[in-house]
Amino acid sequence: MLRRDSVIGDYVGEAACDAFAMSHSVSVGDTTYFSGLAPLKEVDGELRLVGEDSIERQMEYMLDVLERSLKNLDMDRGNVACWTVYVTQSADFPKVLPLLRAWVGSQRPACTLVEVKGFLFPGQLLELTVIAAR
Repeated sequence: MLRRDSVIGDYVGEAACDAFAMSHSVSVGDTTYFSGLAPLKEVDGELRLVGEDSIERQMEYMLDVLERSLKNLDMDRGNVACWTVYVTQSADFPKVLPLLRAWVGSQRPACTLVEVKGFLFPGQLLELTVIAAR
């Protein structure tokens, strides 16, 4: 059975999910797949970039969204099994490593790093996809 969840709080709202034909997360059994978490915030019905030109602020925001999303599904950081980090400059990845290390603690997920040409929003420097399991 599939469970599709919309976003929580001030992240990307229902209208944006409809516009992009996506769910924030989809659970299949004990596994939950999160759509690409981006440093975006919905304000007055429009998506706005958080932390423009700061990879650290963008990652902090995305980890906060992930934390709230996991909690909404009665999970926590320890349920993150795998994530993929997409960056526009792989040389900037070391700047977010301390944030990632602190966030996961000793329960490190499998991880893949991918460098991409760019994202839909100018100034967006990274995106995170996540798979969590119970």
